Amino acid sequence: MSPSSLTTPLATAAQFQKRFPQLCIDGPAADQTELEQIMLEATSTIEEECGRRFLFSGHIYSDRLFGIDSSDDFDIDMPLDLVGALGLSQAMAYGASNLVRNWWIDQTAPHYPELWTYSISSITLYLTTGSVLTVNPQTIEGPQPDTGHARFKPGTFAPDGTTIEVVYSGGYTVSVPPSLRRLCLYQAEKAVIMDNEPQTREGMNFSELENQIEKLMAFWGR
Repeated sequence: MSPSSLTTPLATAAQFQKRFPQLCIDGPAADQTELEQIMLEATSTIEEECGRRFLFSGHIYSDRLFGIDSSDDFDIDMPLDLVGALGLSQAMAYGASNLVRNWWIDQTAPHYPELWTYSISSITLYLTTGSVLTVNPQTIEGPQPDTGHARFKPGTFAPDGTTIEVVYSGGYTVSVPPSLRRLCLYQAEKAVIMDNEPQTREGMNFSELENQIEKLMAFWGR
């Protein structure tokens, strides 16, 4: 996970300070900058344990396009815009019988898709012929928050075997679900306590905290 792709925590330092004021009196959580870093680290830990991203920027996804759904076949004589017509003409010239339209990105909303959004920066197609094409993100359908399904417009020159690379941002940008925010707060709480001096941890029982973290991780994991 590159540092640039994780810039927003699932819970803020201010939320941690309000929830756990006693932990912010001294130790690492007493420093605002350090506490903000702890919240980012807690978010990173959650994403690694759950095997998915929840808030991200500049994420890169690549895959090999293959197959075409018969329901996406269209009449060769149907009217197309200039880009679609040129793509179809190029496919006929190369003898490409299948132009892929459906594809799926890798990060989707496990719950609450109504709070999830995408923002695609670029779509690049690397053809098996060695050519490189770019697709305007504004021309595609989707991606859908719950499945990640997206679809090229008819005539887009994307033959079988094409490698697609998508750079996008997204996640729970509308609002972080409460239980996911709570998980981040608990994960940060555990980190703060563990980073305190050993003598301050004497007699502390982590079992209930770890049980809560484990329960929430299971709900949000793949």
